[in-house]
Amino acid sequence: ATSMSSPPSTNVISVTSPTPAPIRPLPNNLSSTKDNNSAVNAAMKTWAAAWANKDLNNYYASYVNNFHGDMPTRAAWESKRREAISRESNIEINFRNLQMTTLSPTSVQAKFVQTYFSDTQSSRANKTLLFTLSNGRWLIERESTK
Repeated sequence: ATSMSSPPSTNVISVTSPTPAPIRPLPNNLSSTKDNNSAVNAAMKTWAAAWANKDLNNYYASYVNNFHGDMPTRAAWESKRREAISRESNIEINFRNLQMTTLSPTSVQAKFVQTYFSDTQSSRANKTLLFTLSNGRWLIERESTK
């Protein structure tokens, strides 16, 4: 499989909107890089909006079922994220310099600079999300922050 990287985008995606739209299943014939990148971009916006709105169900649903981050189990990861997200208010997540690489028809890597703001903290980090197509939805399989 050949990897195709799109050039980094300079536009800023800012997510503070209420109520994210539900993720719509993709028809099976969408396999072009452009369509995949667009669908992954939409999945990223849904993930960030769920985080910003403290909508934990949709936040967790943005990840594959067996995702557990740096915790030993999914339940431990969910508990850690619930605690971290619940104690914050006015969360804002921004992406810059988004660069997507198609690794296979069902796998896309997204690299970007994430800025996070809340009432108590702000941070900026280089983030990589590996999305996998699962039952018609692009879900986060791996996540790393530097």
